[in-house]
Amino acid sequence: DNIAQRLQGNACIGCISDEYPQPILIHSKFGHYAIALVGAVTNCAALATRELREGTGIFQCMSGNRVNALDVIAALIERKDTLVEGIRYAQEQVEGSANLLLLTEEGALIVARDKDGRLPISVGKSREGHAVSFESFAYEKLGYETVKELRSGVRTIMKIIHTADWHLGQNFYEFERTTEHKAFLVWLEKLIEEIKSDALLIAGDIFDTPNPSSAAQKMFYNFLRRVTLKNPQLKIVITAGNHDSGARLEAPTSILESFNITIRGTIQRIGNEEIDFKSLIIPLNSDTCCLAVPYLRQGDYPTSQNYSEGIKAMYTTLIEIAKKQYSHIVAMGHLYASGSILSTGDNSERIIIGGLDCVDISSIANNVNYFALGHLHKAQSISGKNNIRYSGSPLPMSFAERNNKQSVTLVTIGKEETKTEKIIFDTPAGLLSIPEEPQPLSEVLEAINKLPKGEINETSPYLEIRVLVNGPEPTMRQQIEKALEGCAVRLTRIEAVSQKGDSDLTTPLTYDELRRIDPITLANDYYCRQYNEKEMPEKFKDMMMQIISEIERE
Repeated sequence: DNIAQRLQGNACIGCISDEYPQPILIHSKFGHYAIALVGAVTNCAALATRELREGTGIFQCMSGNRVNALDVIAALIERKDTLVEGIRYAQEQVEGSANLLLLTEEGALIVARDKDGRLPISVGKSREGHAVSFESFAYEKLGYETVKELRSGVRTIMKIIHTADWHLGQNFYEFERTTEHKAFLVWLEKLIEEIKSDALLIAGDIFDTPNPSSAAQKMFYNFLRRVTLKNPQLKIVITAGNHDSGARLEAPTSILESFNITIRGTIQRIGNEEIDFKSLIIPLNSDTCCLAVPYLRQGDYPTSQNYSEGIKAMYTTLIEIAKKQYSHIVAMGHLYASGSILSTGDNSERIIIGGLDCVDISSIANNVNYFALGHLHKAQSISGKNNIRYSGSPLPMSFAERNNKQSVTLVTIGKEETKTEKIIFDTPAGLLSIPEEPQPLSEVLEAINKLPKGEINETSPYLEIRVLVNGPEPTMRQQIEKALEGCAVRLTRIEAVSQKGDSDLTTPLTYDELRRIDPITLANDYYCRQYNEKEMPEKFKDMMMQIISEIERE
């Protein structure tokens, strides 16, 4: 009783044990901490022998001529770079069961359930604070009520945030988007802290061009610096997309790797011949790896009959190698997966005509926990499989994407299953298309009058105007710009859409036939089809003749 009265502080741990004295105090590279255990470590002697043989353990706590299991667990924890990784590693090595409770010198309580969920863990609450116990009745007589029980057999191995297609440095028509991209990066930084993510995967198209501006690069590297300093446990894996320069992206690798950041932009080869597959297998923890595959161009993958077969051969080989060391595999890719949905009318994703670069990865995905995709900007799962996902772009890249919900994907890898959650990012600047379907100019002007009024700023919506026309409208743009005065929107483009007739059919021409066509005839044919007229007005023909004459004189 006298000892209890002299104790100070607001956190403590304790344990009644018949096996060995505990808690014990550990002095380690992670600082001082006290540790207690409930369970049965059936391979304790074998683990102690292994640690002594490999020179990683010196055991001082003995009981009944046996090494204290807590001393062995502390030696296993010491093998890893962080306390959390060490605890996970120790529990993987233990046979039997081990619920662990640690108290750090800062007063933090860390509780870790045994890997198979055999023993319960309860969290109690009273007016004075919280309590954690492996038996709820242990704190009920002290006035605590149970507020949470961890479900049996449920264990989270990793929390991963998957994102892609940032396109930093992109201009939306003539408007630069720095404010929008900065808002996304600040939001993502807070999300990582909030959910305590173990890894961040960025699956390609970091930048919008192979030669990004210095401002875009500064924004990117400043984000990496901030997020790694605030989250020392975070591992970041970045792969290049088709918009990126893989070599440029990899240039600072030697510096970034000291911050737990891995970048793969190109495919390395051994002796300029064999693909260095192992360089693409990145450890995330002791039991989980990431297949960091960048955008693959011709010659980057094993020799195959076509592009699709080459990509599948690449992942098949990587998975075979990774399975020899890791139980959990996450794959990354920047590609066009068969079964995916494109935004209607979207040309920004640069899909090869005919789907020649379309890859069926559904069979590959059966051998991984999760497949993190980039390239398409619409967030979606593939072929009904929730473990194959495009995270989608954080900002819409075209008006075809205006109805998309921008997001990142939270991936939770558990012992038995992998869960995904789409986390929505509300973009600062929206996209407006008026009218939704092209209408005559008079109706368009009425719609403009309903737009919000105010000053234009960096988060004002982008505006696309679609006008239905029957012929040339020389003053159309002036009328629209006049109507937009005082509206808090940013005009990007005016699309004139002509009414089509039933005769909108064309006959393919050979190159020689095309060369023999008179330019006036060609212009007249285009005009008639574009504006559903029988003949181009004479004044336009005269203008064409004048232009042709001037060109011929030059």
